[in-house]
Amino acid sequence: MRSMIPHPETTCRYSRLRRESVLVVLLAIVASASESQAAPYTLTVTASHGSVVASPAKALYNEGEMVKLVPLPDAGYCSTGWSGDARSKSVVLNLTMNSNKAITANFGPWTPPIGVRIPEFGIFETYRM
Repeated sequence: MRSMIPHPETTCRYSRLRRESVLVVLLAIVASASESQAAPYTLTVTASHGSVVASPAKALYNEGEMVKLVPLPDAGYCSTGWSGDARSKSVVLNLTMNSNKAITANFGPWTPPIGVRIPEFGIFETYRM
């Protein structure tokens, strides 16, 4: 009758194989878990001839968080849209944070229609006549 005691060389080889396999599986699980966690993202907003109000205003945003950007033009300027990681001609920009974003608020000179004086504050849209 054959002995049921495994050969030492065979046992070591299988043990080593099992340890390496477990290590690979653990690394795959850790990598998958870190990818699925909500990453904190940054929002960088730049503007010339005005400023921007972000709501909510904070340093880091979670995955899927909504951010509302409102332009505030200087006197004699109006909002002309957004550029960078989000392009839009709308006045208010609503963003969903799914990566780091760099947004530029664009402002252009505002020329009032004849007979309308320039206000002491910026405006969002030009007058339509």
